[in-house]
Amino acid sequence: MLNLLQRTFLPVASASCAILLFVSSCSGPPRVEPRSVIEQTPGKDLRFPGELHFQNLRQLTFGGENAEAYFNGDGTEVIFQTTRDGFGCDQIFRMDVDGENQRLVSTGKGRTTCSYIFPNQPKILYSSTHATMETCPPRPDASSGYVWPLIPDFEIYVAGPEGENPTVLAPHEGYDAEAVISPAGDGIVWTSTRSGDIDIWFMEPDGTGLKQLTDEVGYDGGAFFSLDGKEIVYRAHHPTDPEKISEYKQLLANDLVRPSEMDLRIMNRDGSNKRTILSNGAANFAPYFHPDGERIIFSSNLDDPGGRNFDLFMINKDGSGLTRVTFNPSFDAFPMFSHDGKKLLFASNRHGSREGETNVFIADWTEHISPGIEAELQGPAVIAAPTWKELVAELASPELGGRGLGTPGLEEAARIIAKRFAQIGLEPAGDGETFLQNFPAATAKTVNSAELVVAGKTATLDEDFQPFPFSSSSKVKDADAVFVGYGITSAEYEYDDYAGVDVDGRIAVAFRFEPQRGDAASRFDGDQPTRESDLRFKGINARHHGAAALIIVNPPPAAGERDVMYAFEGAPSDVGIPVLHLTWSAASRLFGATVLARAHDAIESTGQPASTALDVKVSVSTDIDAVTANVANVVGRLRGKNAKRAIVIGAHYDHLGLGGEGSLADDVHEPHLGADDNASGVASIVEIAEAMSTLHHETDIYFVAFTGEESGLLGSHWFVDNPPVPREQIETMLNFDMVGRLRDGRLTVLGTGTAKGLVEVVRRAQLGLPLDLQTSSGGYGPSDQMAFYAQKIPVLHFFTGTHDDYHRPTDTADKVNAEGAVVVSEFALRIAHELSNADAAKPYIALRSDSAGDSGGDGTRGYGPYFGSIPAFGGEAEKGVKLSGSRSGSPADLAGITEGDVLVKFGEFDVTTLKDYAYALRQHKPGDTVKVVVKRDGKEVTLEAKLVEKSPDPDAKSPHGHGESPHGESPAKGPASKPAH
Repeated sequence: MLNLLQRTFLPVASASCAILLFVSSCSGPPRVEPRSVIEQTPGKDLRFPGELHFQNLRQLTFGGENAEAYFNGDGTEVIFQTTRDGFGCDQIFRMDVDGENQRLVSTGKGRTTCSYIFPNQPKILYSSTHATMETCPPRPDASSGYVWPLIPDFEIYVAGPEGENPTVLAPHEGYDAEAVISPAGDGIVWTSTRSGDIDIWFMEPDGTGLKQLTDEVGYDGGAFFSLDGKEIVYRAHHPTDPEKISEYKQLLANDLVRPSEMDLRIMNRDGSNKRTILSNGAANFAPYFHPDGERIIFSSNLDDPGGRNFDLFMINKDGSGLTRVTFNPSFDAFPMFSHDGKKLLFASNRHGSREGETNVFIADWTEHISPGIEAELQGPAVIAAPTWKELVAELASPELGGRGLGTPGLEEAARIIAKRFAQIGLEPAGDGETFLQNFPAATAKTVNSAELVVAGKTATLDEDFQPFPFSSSSKVKDADAVFVGYGITSAEYEYDDYAGVDVDGRIAVAFRFEPQRGDAASRFDGDQPTRESDLRFKGINARHHGAAALIIVNPPPAAGERDVMYAFEGAPSDVGIPVLHLTWSAASRLFGATVLARAHDAIESTGQPASTALDVKVSVSTDIDAVTANVANVVGRLRGKNAKRAIVIGAHYDHLGLGGEGSLADDVHEPHLGADDNASGVASIVEIAEAMSTLHHETDIYFVAFTGEESGLLGSHWFVDNPPVPREQIETMLNFDMVGRLRDGRLTVLGTGTAKGLVEVVRRAQLGLPLDLQTSSGGYGPSDQMAFYAQKIPVLHFFTGTHDDYHRPTDTADKVNAEGAVVVSEFALRIAHELSNADAAKPYIALRSDSAGDSGGDGTRGYGPYFGSIPAFGGEAEKGVKLSGSRSGSPADLAGITEGDVLVKFGEFDVTTLKDYAYALRQHKPGDTVKVVVKRDGKEVTLEAKLVEKSPDPDAKSPHGHGESPHGESPAKGPASKPAH
């Protein structure tokens, strides 16, 4: 929230009717004479770029602090509160709608707020402290932080049209304010503490018929009626955490409330059918119904990570269609429509004669807006749906085999993209005047040999068992076997299959998936797979407990399920021990069906581990090699006038090939076509490139199709480390990942807080397009933009949402939404056009608490411990996890993690790969203090970090997990959200 030492004000008592808190004391600011004649600068446009709903914007007040201006019923007069004329704090004034005839209508004593004009009788309504205090009330003690005072001396008064004979309505020894009248004049709602909490109440116009409308613990206030009087919009903060509730009640006991988070809610006139329409952690306030009854205009700091700047926004009353109305870099608030919807009143700091001056403005409101972009972007759509879909179908064809890393299909995809770049007229910007930027990568694993012998019985490779691609090469001879349930150890779920058994030097045997008893007896809900079911996590866990090898067995198949072998695909790093996959039929023959079935049933019936030693000797032998080959990014340049400035527009073109690790249909060995993920992104950047080639742009624009994204952002990290232009010249990176499934206009754009002014560019581009835009400030997240933001390059990431075909063979070209992709691409084209023609680069912002959280590099999200390091993806040249640095203000940052550190130990856990890191992090809880060992300049350095709670993540819509399932292992059969066994 805004620092109180600044002159800009914030609302102090309500969302819609607020006491204004100023730096000036109650002795008053310098005297400002009211002006009865509006003094406008001839020809001066008071709008900011993007304020396309406004026409004929005029300023009605000049000097002082003026706000909370509200129309009378016919729109001919305005009532507002102001600090002026020697008054130490707010008094109520009236004026004509053109700003003339401004006059005092309150008593001139004490503090007033929340004024309104009766629509059907010559009266006014406002709140005042004048009966008990003639001077201004004191401001809250700054030791409580930023708070609003709930001044108990406030009473609601009805007075004559010029303030005659003020009379108290519904008197009460406590806070009563924020009162408004229904458009028909047949009811009043206001905010009161008379219930012992801060609630909204209703009364008849004469002060009778009191009824409490809200009763949730927390703040409810700032209410306004819809034009038909049937609904009420208001803002609220209802804490649920016990500590937050305690803090709230303690503040309330001192007549204070903290306003940093406020949701928008709607209810019926009688208090029924309450629902939240916006809950985003921001300070959303001053909501007002549009006369159509379907939209809400309000003020919020939701686009400012620092919480300082407030603008006006519109949202549908079902919570969809959020759009920005004003683009003032300081403060806009308290909007009110005239009843005919043709005019809008609001308060603003814009164009003041001194910093923080607040005045009342009025604008003619227009619904039909043009995008407000240069004329060269007007006219017919410049993005073509047929050619977009044609390229998606070509890249997602079965003939390309799923575009797996190192496969002929991926090479063919690169040729297709390079050909399109050439046809558009892009210049080659790869190696040797070609479009291809080559680099080496591990593309596959090959099994030279593998053996499994149980109690003298030999299993058959590829029929009974096979190694996982993350298995190491090793031999274990005649070791004892130990059954370890599902092979899970979880601090979060308070579950440990290794408790009470010794696997040191032995071979662990575990089931796939996780316990399925979804009741209070089990921490696992039996519905949503958890991280703990991840296969590599199980291998790392077995290694950590000292196991010489791990055998993962299919559980007993339920009716209709197949006893299938895991698809051996990809080239993941090994976990340090042999890890084999065994079918249920082979396990029944080798270990005995009875013993394993009984163990399975015991876990499922109790939700508790049932680990035990197995009376057999087991031998394991594995010999696995990695296959390394050259792969390539496809890079083209669109030359601008200034070759020392550049932006990058990119999308990855690789996918999962025939499945394997990362697939959510891992029993299927067939092409994962990746139409949405990410042929859609490639088609979009190609269409944008063709459109931009016809438009003016000052900067160079590099269009890049990245490879190796599914294997850990290999291509984007290679590009950032080996750019075709000095890295410091790259001003912004736009990333397209899964933009082919636009539904109901919902588009997510991440990274809007990574540069100053970037969110304004995004919001302006949205205007006039049928997009329900969701934004998130954070620049980190498991897709290619992360490589750029880690190098202090601002980013934007476009994403239309995940779906049931994600990372499955069913992500086919017939399911993409070409018309929706045109809208997304036109939106992004507007952004690219503005950025490429800006006078200067948008300054990079290092967000103090980037919302992407910390997943230890595995791309998984949710609650849990947060460290805040940034893995340097792009290959593992040495044991350990190389780091690009740490998120500003995170535990890793505070501990001293720096760029180039190689993480080798986290707590008691050795770290050799990203999965080790993720596993080690998951074994801790928020609040734990851990020793962290890094290699720095060839020496081991021990640091200490205190982990904190990972917050709910608005960026969790980001699609990828670097080749991993977002929640753990996918089911063998059945819906993605529930293992089928």
